[in-house]
Amino acid sequence: MPVVEDSVVINKPRAEVFAFAGNSDNLMQWSSNIIEYVASPPGAVQADTTSKGVTRVAGRNVEWTAKVSELEDGAMFSYESVESPMAFTYTYRFEDVPGGTRVTFHQDVPSIGGFFGKLTDPIVTRMYSRNVSANLANLKELLEA
Repeated sequence: MPVVEDSVVINKPRAEVFAFAGNSDNLMQWSSNIIEYVASPPGAVQADTTSKGVTRVAGRNVEWTAKVSELEDGAMFSYESVESPMAFTYTYRFEDVPGGTRVTFHQDVPSIGGFFGKLTDPIVTRMYSRNVSANLANLKELLEA
C-alpha cells in the first residue's frame, strides 16, 4: 500500500473544518474503518499528540500507535507510526477554495511487509482507498448537515 491520496471540498470555512477534523473526540463519527481510537492528550491536535488505534483494513485489524510529526495550525497535520506492523505516515491538508475548504488525505506506507500477503498489496491499497474516500464523504456530510 505505497500511497493513498484523496480529497473532498467541504462547504465550510477552513478554520471550522480543521477544528472538527483535528479533534480526536470527533474521529469515530466520520472514520468508519477506525474501530478503536484514543489520543493523548484528547481533543484538538497538538504538537505532542500521540494516538493509539485499531484500523480495519481488508478484513484485518491493524493495531498502531502514532505521534504528530508535523503541525501547521489550521492548515495541516501529519502523524507518523511509532508502533505498527508496517511503517506509515499520513497527512491531512486544509486549503481555502472557492465555496469552502479542500481537505486532502495522503498516506504513505513504504512497505506492507507481507502483513496481508506478498501478492495482495495492490488489492489492499484499492480497498483502503475506498475507505479513505468514504471517510472523507462522511466528514463532508457531517459538516454540511
